[in-house]
Amino acid sequence: MYSREHLRALGINNIYFKNFGGITEIIHIISLNNFTTTVSSGGNLGEKGVLVIETEEMKIEIFVSVIKDFSEINTFTLFHEDPFPEYFQNKVNSLNSILSSSEKRKEFRYEVGLKNWQKFGLKKPECAFIDGNYITKTIINNVSIHGALLTGARSHTLIGEKVIFTCNFDEIIKLQSILINSSACGNGYFRYSLRFLEPLSLTWCNHVLNYGDYLDNTLDYE
Repeated sequence: MYSREHLRALGINNIYFKNFGGITEIIHIISLNNFTTTVSSGGNLGEKGVLVIETEEMKIEIFVSVIKDFSEINTFTLFHEDPFPEYFQNKVNSLNSILSSSEKRKEFRYEVGLKNWQKFGLKKPECAFIDGNYITKTIINNVSIHGALLTGARSHTLIGEKVIFTCNFDEIIKLQSILINSSACGNGYFRYSLRFLEPLSLTWCNHVLNYGDYLDNTLDYE
């Protein structure tokens, strides 16, 4: 399912389906390309209609044919009978490039530590994960698209609990996460493994991808 961040990247302010009887249905994007849009909806969309996308630039109206996905509840694929405007196609291609690259490199882990935090794009090396009102301050050991390995002080958070991971790039980002491992690593410090929950932050994915490209092209890496 697309998050608000995905919609902001596309400049979408509103999106809905309108059948030929004039009835509108609220829809939520699951995936999108320049030929099809997969959505979820609480109502039945019918076999044909109009996909309406209100963007920062204009209102886009695309005639579509609809196929219901019977393997998923309330899921429909809309087949575009008209092309998107070129400017919107470019935004869709850019977003899908990030998502595709993130999926291909989701298992790659990249060392950060106190040496490369600035190259990773952080404004400061300290990060944290938050469990209710309790904050565990950490630094990042390594990163991947779907998680991070951290070192910090003892935390009261139990393995399997949900936390919010936060770090500071040009903006402060907050990632819904699960603590999947915790272990002592000496001198009173502990190591924590977090797995990020979907939908992933585009800002985080971009920094991981750009940092991975940097490491692939330099020897200044531990």
